[in-house]
Amino acid sequence: NMDLADSSDMFKILLATDNHVGYMEKDGVRYRDSVNTLEEILSIAQREEVDFLLLGGDLFHENCPSTYTMHSCVRLIRQYCFGDRPVQFQVLSDQAQNFQHRRQQRAAASADGDPGDCGGVNFEDANLNVSVPVFIVHGNHDDPLGREGLSALDVLDSAGLVNLFGKHDNVETVELSPILMAKGSTRLALYGLGNIRDERLHDLFVQQAVTVLSPEEDQDSWFNLLVVHQNRSKHGQTNYLPESFINPIIDLVMWGHEHECRIVPERNAQTGVFITQPGSSVATSLCPGEAVQKQVGLLYIKGRDFRIEPIPLDSVRPFVFDTLCLAERRVPVTSSSEDLQALVAAQVELLIERAESQRRPKAPELPLVRLRIDYTGGYETFSGQKFAQRFVGRVANPRDLLLFCKSRDPGQTGRGFGQAGRVTFVDGDGNEPQPDAHIGDDPSLDSVNLDKLIGRWLEQSGAQLSVLTSEGLGLAVHTYVDNFRRDAMACIAEHQCGRALSFLTERGCSGATGADLDRALADFRRLMASRSESERREEVNRTLSQLPGGGGIGSDADSDAGDVNNETARAPAGRGRGSRGGRGSRGGRGGGGGQRKRGGASSRASLIFDGIDSDAEEIDDEGADLKMDRAGGGRGSKSKAAASAASLVIEDSDSDEGGGGGQRGRQSGRRPGRAGGQRGGQRGGQRGGQRGGQRGGPRGGGGGTLFDWNVTSSKRK
Repeated sequence: NMDLADSSDMFKILLATDNHVGYMEKDGVRYRDSVNTLEEILSIAQREEVDFLLLGGDLFHENCPSTYTMHSCVRLIRQYCFGDRPVQFQVLSDQAQNFQHRRQQRAAASADGDPGDCGGVNFEDANLNVSVPVFIVHGNHDDPLGREGLSALDVLDSAGLVNLFGKHDNVETVELSPILMAKGSTRLALYGLGNIRDERLHDLFVQQAVTVLSPEEDQDSWFNLLVVHQNRSKHGQTNYLPESFINPIIDLVMWGHEHECRIVPERNAQTGVFITQPGSSVATSLCPGEAVQKQVGLLYIKGRDFRIEPIPLDSVRPFVFDTLCLAERRVPVTSSSEDLQALVAAQVELLIERAESQRRPKAPELPLVRLRIDYTGGYETFSGQKFAQRFVGRVANPRDLLLFCKSRDPGQTGRGFGQAGRVTFVDGDGNEPQPDAHIGDDPSLDSVNLDKLIGRWLEQSGAQLSVLTSEGLGLAVHTYVDNFRRDAMACIAEHQCGRALSFLTERGCSGATGADLDRALADFRRLMASRSESERREEVNRTLSQLPGGGGIGSDADSDAGDVNNETARAPAGRGRGSRGGRGSRGGRGGGGGQRKRGGASSRASLIFDGIDSDAEEIDDEGADLKMDRAGGGRGSKSKAAASAASLVIEDSDSDEGGGGGQRGRQSGRRPGRAGGQRGGQRGGQRGGQRGGQRGGPRGGGGGTLFDWNVTSSKRK
């Protein structure tokens, strides 16, 4: 019943959260989704002439966004939030206290420790022409890191593009001090609480170490608005923020972090506090909560009254989610894989039609479709990746179109894997509550527990790793978290994919497809499983330690670097039917064993594998592109191949014109360049002449059979 005609004493605020700008930016179809939606939100703020835009955290999907993402964000804020329209409200509070994180940052950066003038809100800066101020708290994706506690939001704040507030560095107490604003007769107290680890924040509330400050005068005349970015759904005993913990003096909470849109205010019966949950503006986890219509909210505040007007977002990619329970459909357990695929394909077609019917005016063309298949009861499964190939060009997410899962048997319980009768898969970012899951109980959670957690999840969900191992995934996750190494997962994947490819090549299964390929990969999994856990973990550690600066758990990167230098410098010369060696020499009619060129470090995964026969000509499978220079006498003949996991570039460690043991090996700092040295010496005499006669002709033969595999994402670097 608010009168919206008179805006002289009414705040008009646009509410949005979890924009995740930069999400899927490397995907050829979805790379602009988050940017397009952010632009629509900013254009709404400009069109509605709001007093300010309030963002609830996770503006960026990563703490250190790419240049493209940062440029897009800066460009859009400058385009839509700067202009000649004057700001209609005033800030009454002490801004040095509201933005005290600036003082701490500048004091740390100053030679004498004097922070100087840290400034206040950006629209009061005489050098800036702000028309729509942006107030934002940090989330868990763009949270502060490092010694100085900085994030990409601090860059925007320092540049005067946004007003970052709600940063709390004290781990023992939290003091919520509001930004006090006034517009006409309306008084607004804006509180901010950036993301804090849920368990720690829960304990602080229990210990009554969270203090909410309020104005001393006319406390009843202030409208108190709080912005938080925490788990709202209960994931365990303490890893969420109970609504009942919110101080009753708060009138309205804007809740970030939860991606499901619940924009209509909900009143907590215990405290009387209203909560609005705008949800994310882009789907980052394909779960039911993300399939709800994405919206932002126009918040009107007049005196102590408020109203929220939902505004659907037109640029969001359509997303539909459904579950197909085979048992409930009374599908015979004896059904063949072909029959099941026909049933699933028909269901996917219906979902695509539903997505088209929900399309908004500015939505991208291809929809997001996710079908969860509950195959509890002993049904046969099939390859979701191969099945999804028929929908390439019709959906935006063919790689994760299907999700297979099982329901727990009644009465079965297990920590971290759901309750009795629940589906045992978990989708991320707080959208599928897991009442029993509480990984954070033990702050010293190590990689062994994480390995087991991944393994149990795979077992319970019915998923299976064809190439990767749970040890590799667990250690890579720890390296990513502890050392901020975003390339850890890629390094492990590239290494283990290379191991699988070498196994297939050795077994003569390089051209296998379909069931033959599945059987070969099953043999590979059995081979890997036969090794002891310590051996598997040690191999993963060696791989991660070869990242620039090291990365393995308990690895010694300096020792590895020393091995590279020593073995590279002492590569013995081989003896073939000729004797020429030397640095980078071509070699005589046999295999000369010179030193390898271009030692040093590289961030790509350049790995050496033993036992690969250099006579391999063609490798046919689906997925990637390989380029191979043959060892020995050929003139760099190339063969194309495809592998199912990664794009690889394979170069022989010998010369492409025969002989030279290690002339062209691209030693990139991963492993010592032994191929040209040691192997050239050991095998050059024995095999050099033989290969020279068989293939090399007068130019001599190969000095070894080792390949130096430079594993890259798409092309030779």
